[in-house]
Amino acid sequence: MRIFETQVRNVDDLERVWAERNKGSFLSEATQIKEEPISGDAYIFEHNNRKIEFSTCKNVRVRGLVSDQFFAIGAFLRSGPRNSIGNENLLSGDIGWLPANLERAAVYAEPVEGVLLLLRYDELTEMLTRRGVEQIGDEFKYGNLLRLPEDTQTLICRSLERQTRALVSSAASISEQTFDYVFEHLIDVFVDAISFGVEINCRVQETSIDHHRAVNRTEDFLSAHAEQLPTLDKISGELGISRRTLHRAFTDVCDVTPNTYLRHWRLTRAREEIRDGKSASVTETALRWGFLDVGRFAGYYRKLFDELPSETLARSKLA
Repeated sequence: MRIFETQVRNVDDLERVWAERNKGSFLSEATQIKEEPISGDAYIFEHNNRKIEFSTCKNVRVRGLVSDQFFAIGAFLRSGPRNSIGNENLLSGDIGWLPANLERAAVYAEPVEGVLLLLRYDELTEMLTRRGVEQIGDEFKYGNLLRLPEDTQTLICRSLERQTRALVSSAASISEQTFDYVFEHLIDVFVDAISFGVEINCRVQETSIDHHRAVNRTEDFLSAHAEQLPTLDKISGELGISRRTLHRAFTDVCDVTPNTYLRHWRLTRAREEIRDGKSASVTETALRWGFLDVGRFAGYYRKLFDELPSETLARSKLA
């Protein structure tokens, strides 16, 4: 059995966690939302193509492919109304799934704590059939959340949390047999959730969905036109979304203004360039990403990443 654990303090750490899930896991983009550091921890237990992940995180927006091989079942043990995945807000107790090869965007503006099970789809169907669930409906082809009565949700999440915390606390001595037992138990908990009835989550209002779409479209535009350094006015005009709507969307979804998010997005891309050894100098990178005042760029950079760009550059040259 293999065990991976790490603290999550920056985008680099997040990339390692996503890569650890499996080789087909792909983090296409991560942006630190606010000036306070990204914070969290991750534990991944793996045996016989089964994985259990227990993780915490806050202050980041991520976008990517969770897995190209595994079906993911997850529970958000603790979350807040400013956290979301896709078009749906995440609250404590939400339980959901994500099939392989399905990309999703998530915002963790507030602390989130969750447990994730990863297994192959054919094994999932076989395990559910053994437990009396004869068919997996078409809704399982898409990512979604289970909407359960609050008391049922609480009981299920308590059971999930108790088992995963036991794994974490005894990580150094956990046996393969114990892992298999816990995994089967967690699957049983999930099947119990199904037995109470799957109902597509209808809590999200149309306005909230529109706000998530506006943020996703803005990110797509930024990625497609990164070299042009689009301004907020340019984005607003090209997407046909008013600045007022963009402001409401970003404050609703990311808890920051669009101007702040745009600056942090550019700083994150600049850091990736410096970190990956693609930068000849800090000044060159600052100018390429639209920061004409290099001193101010360094100040913004240090507030966001807790180090100077020159320190990142020096470390990249040693790698």
